Amino acid sequence: MKKKIISAVIAGCMLLGSAACLPQNAFTTGTAITATAETATEITSGNFVYDVYSTYAVLKKYNGSAANLKIPASYQSIPVTQIGFQCFYQNTKLESVTFPSTITNIGGAAFSGCSNLKELVDFRNTKVTYLGLGAFANCKMLDMDYNDFPSTIQTIEGSAFNNCAKLRSIDVSNLRSLGTYAFEDCTSLTAVYGFQNCSVKEIPEEAFYNSGLRGNVVMPSVEKVGKNAFYGCESITNLHLPKAAVLGESCFEECTSLKSITLSEDIAVLPNFAFYNCKSLGADGGFSIPAKVTKIGEKCFYGCLNFTYIVVPSLVKEIGSYALGIKKNGGYNQRIVNTIYCYPQSQQVTEKYVDDTGLWQKAETITCVHTYNGVITTQPTCTKKGVMTYTCSKCMLSYTSDIAALGHDYSKITRISEPTCTKKGVEKHACSRCSASYNVDIEPTGHNFKGVKRKVVTYSTPAHEGQYKLYCSECGGSEGGGIQNYTTNKTNSRLFGTSRYETGIAVADQLKAENGGKAFEKIIVCDGRGFADALSASYLASVLDAPILLVANGKDTAVIDYIKNNSTKGAAVYVIGGEAAVSPDIYNKIKAVRSSTERVAGANRYETSQKVVILGAMWAQVLNKSIGTDLIIADGNNFADALSASATGQPILLVNGKAGKALTEEQKSIVKAYADEKLGVIIAGGTGAVNAALEADIATVKKPTRLAGDNRYQTSVRIAEYFFKSPAALTIATGAAFPDGLCGGPLGRKTNCPLILTAKTKGADANAYAKSKKATTAWILGGTAVVSDADVSEIIK
Repeated sequence: MKKKIISAVIAGCMLLGSAACLPQNAFTTGTAITATAETATEITSGNFVYDVYSTYAVLKKYNGSAANLKIPASYQSIPVTQIGFQCFYQNTKLESVTFPSTITNIGGAAFSGCSNLKELVDFRNTKVTYLGLGAFANCKMLDMDYNDFPSTIQTIEGSAFNNCAKLRSIDVSNLRSLGTYAFEDCTSLTAVYGFQNCSVKEIPEEAFYNSGLRGNVVMPSVEKVGKNAFYGCESITNLHLPKAAVLGESCFEECTSLKSITLSEDIAVLPNFAFYNCKSLGADGGFSIPAKVTKIGEKCFYGCLNFTYIVVPSLVKEIGSYALGIKKNGGYNQRIVNTIYCYPQSQQVTEKYVDDTGLWQKAETITCVHTYNGVITTQPTCTKKGVMTYTCSKCMLSYTSDIAALGHDYSKITRISEPTCTKKGVEKHACSRCSASYNVDIEPTGHNFKGVKRKVVTYSTPAHEGQYKLYCSECGGSEGGGIQNYTTNKTNSRLFGTSRYETGIAVADQLKAENGGKAFEKIIVCDGRGFADALSASYLASVLDAPILLVANGKDTAVIDYIKNNSTKGAAVYVIGGEAAVSPDIYNKIKAVRSSTERVAGANRYETSQKVVILGAMWAQVLNKSIGTDLIIADGNNFADALSASATGQPILLVNGKAGKALTEEQKSIVKAYADEKLGVIIAGGTGAVNAALEADIATVKKPTRLAGDNRYQTSVRIAEYFFKSPAALTIATGAAFPDGLCGGPLGRKTNCPLILTAKTKGADANAYAKSKKATTAWILGGTAVVSDADVSEIIK
């Protein structure tokens, strides 16, 4: 009953990202890189690339082609303690790796895709505590058992051994945390030693899916078993989970050799398909459901061949279809299947199979508690009654009841004549089911005085309202319009501070208010002196429902205080950009407040943009959100077009639009991944921003759609028209400079408000868009010195 979908976007982007299968806490620990107050020095020595600190070094990349490799224990007397993120990713030449005893951490996807890797020599002698996300995923030839592993492992992240088909056993004596899909498709994994001693409380989703676990499995500390956790473990005979009180759907499905299981006495729900086709369960001929169970899900015990009786406790109030189904002689008989729970739930029922004719012999006669399903046997009409026949799904007894006549449904409405401001119109209301109809007068519409005005007397100021006279937009009449007040200063719509950094905090406060005042679980921090990293991060922020905060040296105190006071203690902070953008000093101050802080950076703004797009897509998959409808490609040399796109919630890939003649291989792989998902590719801006040669190169993968106007202000409106068909309001920022608008994208996405660029005399196209969408309010990013009231009123009149 399992449905497994892995996004092609994630698989296609493995050149830059982490493993495709992600646990729920995928990036809160990242690659477990130790925080340090100093800056790492990247050093290449032979075929090895290191990040070197004063007391330890991280093996960052291996550029050689050796089949049998020995990892150095040190670099110039500095011990190598960590294998970095994707260090040996998809190295198909590698067959064995010898580990020094100094290694303590294996980073995310470090050996992922090393399809010929067979042996980890001396791995047992290390003190490794952490195996990152997808660390050994798809190492199909890795032939190891528990004697080859250190006993010090405390964390195994999601998909760490996914599809390691020759892994035979592992030592988890000190394990504290196990990720989703950790041992999925490990078909030779017969034993996991040390579960009796470890402190793991949850076996998460698909952790042992289709693995080779066999015999007795004892997990005394486990309290929760996730969806599909042991799906297809055909060789397990006994499971001892005395504290497991919560089970996920299909958790033991297709465990065909499972004879017995021990669960917590406090378990209340047996979910859908929990023991589906566990045909050896109840090998003694019967099975007793725990006494506190109140609900048995759909097909929970379907196909359990050994049952001749089952005890249903008195607290059970709901039993799903075929929940207690039994298979005999190669076929399923619905009446036989359901008969077993057609009796009072407080009484034990014993039934024995007699022969192949489908007959059952009950030990005693017990009155049936009917479960009726209704079927309409005579359809009602507008004026005549119908008939509903109810049949017990267990004993086939039936009865009928009347269905009331439907009555006429006069939902088919035709306009015969239109009303005017002063005259009635006529509508014909016809029944959608028969020929009955009647006419209805439509009252005059009356004058519409909204939006048509002539100012008189005074203009509005921040302290006083102005006045204007209203005219009917339909007929031009002014009777009844009179003098009305107006103001352009809408309460709580202008978000600003004394600097770009405080403006970012003001926008974050408004986003928090839109989230019901809840503390943030994720926060993004970017350099406030440049635009590229913050605009690339708008997609990640929208996926994570996180604010973007700006920092600079000497401008970080208020931001760090904000993070401390407005995020949960376990919140993750993503610092976007390298150390030249956000300094190590600021990074470590943030790390001191929130330990789950990670830097996402490339060699330049374009590589950083690639990494952020991939990280956002990975998080979208983890959180079961859309990865977007379109990939937006924008020039990284100028802020305007990417800023306009930042409220769309779509991934933004920055390219060198002026100098570039072709995409890099990494950029092209991202475009191809989105094309493979049948998603669109959008170019933001004209050929002066992203040149025609780049467009032609993009078209070799996927024909793009270009959204452009005569200038940045028209382009801003084109983007809004394409992505926001029914906006709630607008987000307005200056098109002359980037700082105040950088943080507004996530708020615009959250509140369905496109980001419109403005400047003096540049609001005509935006005004036409606002009128067409009936947008009368806006978030205004920045003070009046940045976006004046006159600029706003030129758009919203």
